[in-house]
Parts: sequence; C-alpha cells; structure tokens
Amino acid sequence: MKYIIFIILCCNILAQSQVINFEPFLSGECYGVPSGIGYSVQAYQCINNIGSFFNVGQYDYQSWFFGITTEPNGGFTIYANSYEQENCTGEIGATFDFGNGDSCTTTELFVSINATFDKVYNLSSLYSYVTISKYPHYTDNSVVYEVFSTDSPGSSSGSSSGSSSGSSSGSSSGSSSGSSSGSSSGSPSGSSSSSSSSKCKNYEHFLYAAFVTDGLEIDYKSYKSPSGLKETYNCDKGIPIINYCAPNKKCYNKHIETTCNSKVSPSTYTNIFCSK
Repeated sequence: MKYIIFIILCCNILAQSQVINFEPFLSGECYGVPSGIGYSVQAYQCINNIGSFFNVGQYDYQSWFFGITTEPNGGFTIYANSYEQENCTGEIGATFDFGNGDSCTTTELFVSINATFDKVYNLSSLYSYVTISKYPHYTDNSVVYEVFSTDSPGSSSGSSSGSSSGSSSGSSSGSSSGSSSGSSSGSPSGSSSSSSSSKCKNYEHFLYAAFVTDGLEIDYKSYKSPSGLKETYNCDKGIPIINYCAPNKKCYNKHIETTCNSKVSPSTYTNIFCSK
C-alpha cells in the first residue's frame, strides 16, 4: 500500500512540475547564501545557446535538452543531453544525470565561460541545488533573464541567438553527478506580472531563464570580450544593472530592464528584471 502511495505521489509531482531549477552555491553542500549563475529550464524543450545573455564566445554545446524520466519503482530521474548542433540535432555530446532532485551537485557547464567569479572561483568549482517545480524558481534579489517562445512544442525551429522550443527525445543514461543533501534559500518568482503582453504571462510559453545573484563579479579572460573585462550584476532598488569595467577604460553602468521584448526573433520574447 505504501509503495502504491509513493508511486501516486511521484506521478502527481511530475504532472505538476515541469521546470528544472539550478540554484547556485559556492559550497559543495549548497549551504549559506546562494551565489553565482543559476538556471531554470522547461523540461522536454530544446534550448539553443543558453548562454546568450553572457559575454561568451564559441559554445562547447550549441543546444540542450532537459528531461525527467520515470523509473520502474515510481521514482524519477532528471537529466540533460547536450548537442554540438542547434535544435538538438545530430549526436548527443554528453548526458548529465541529476538524480531525483532536491540535491546539491557540481554545476554542469551549460555555459562555457572562461572567467573567475568573485575574484577566486572558477565555473567548474561552483555548485547547484537542483529542484523541480511548476514555475521557475529564482534566488531572491537576482538579475533574471527570461526567455519565452511561442513556437509550438515539438517543432524543431528556433532562434540562433536566443532559444528554440523544439523537443527532442533523450536518454537518461550517462554519468551521474555526485550530490549531497543541502538547503536552498530564496523563493519562487513570478515576476513577469508587469508584462503588458500575454506572451510572457502565466509562464505558458516559458522556455528558460538564466539568473545572476546580486553583486556577483564575472572577470572574463578571453573570448570576444577584451581580456580583463569585468561585469558586476546588481539589483539597485529593484532595477537590474550591469557595471562594465574594461582595461584602460572608464567603468560605466547599464540599466538592462526589459519587459516582454521580441527583438531576438518574432517568436521569442525576453524579460530582464530583479527577482523578489
């Protein structure tokens, strides 16, 4: 009887939870105050160029497919497949296994940023607390970049600079990331309520989001950006700001807030705001 109840509970969780969240931490136990770059991604959708928000050059992987598989015992496994081509086509580059969520794991290289964070940390030394939910979950007071797509699920078309909503079949086999139990602070955000467009309301067309915790400094080492470029992300009274500092140039602030902007493509919309 308990086994049947467990299966029913797992099915109910999966039926209501289609967003996979990666909340960033600097410790391997995911304790303390969240810090770093986090992601929330819609399951069963192909996502192109997930790092388009950052000053990165060539991607190791052009597209990603995130999914949740049901196990014979009623449990589930969260996984991600990477592809060297856009629209999740061609051979799978690598498969990452995140277990059944609510766990702390090494941050996978969804975005290959050749940089240091807060002066000492490298991307490979960061961690994520992985959860699933009905709506995206962001750390409080973070600069959030949301992407929405009106392409119908199952299509293979997408934007080369933002996203694609085409789904792709994936396998949950692959190497498993080490994880340990941890606590996660912060609260879910539904901060597209200020949007005047229905395209970005209620997260019906949500595809993915990248978010940066307040005060995080990214010190780029190469790529298209000049060596030594530093970006600091801040939420100033609820307004998202990036402070740019380049060698031999004066630093300056740029306000980047936008609401349901469709400049990326006719079917792709973006929000940039500070989570609450």
